[in-house]
Amino acid sequence: MMLLVKKLFFSFKVLKISNIISFIDKPFYHYVNYPNSQSKKGNDDPWGDVCNKIEHHLTENHLLEQYKSTLNSFRFTALVVSIYRKTQNYKFIEALNQSKKGLSIFRKTYGFELDKDSLENRVRYLIPLAKMNFVVAFVVIAKIKSIFKQ
Repeated sequence: MMLLVKKLFFSFKVLKISNIISFIDKPFYHYVNYPNSQSKKGNDDPWGDVCNKIEHHLTENHLLEQYKSTLNSFRFTALVVSIYRKTQNYKFIEALNQSKKGLSIFRKTYGFELDKDSLENRVRYLIPLAKMNFVVAFVVIAKIKSIFKQ
């Protein structure tokens, strides 16, 4: 986890001091898929700590207000991942109850001040369901997704 946070902060620092940023259409990196990586461990909330560390860093550097909606978007994505993980780790009712609790905390703490441009489409489409507090749809979608993934 700490290595991930260090890489993330490095990226933020590089982007912050960059004068020009360009994109290249060809891949120039080698991706290694580790079985013990954060994305594979199966934790209920794999990105929650990362979000908190980002918020701490932004607060320390007086940048939180500037990046609040982008951080909230990352937190919303983390919530969606967490709900998906809970549907994998628990039976339907328990996953539903824990997911309701997670969404409730998100709504009260962060609201829906999101930078929608920084969200993937598949996450962006879930915002109306979250705003209507329709958690059962999240859990059902995640359960169906896991069935077809097998």
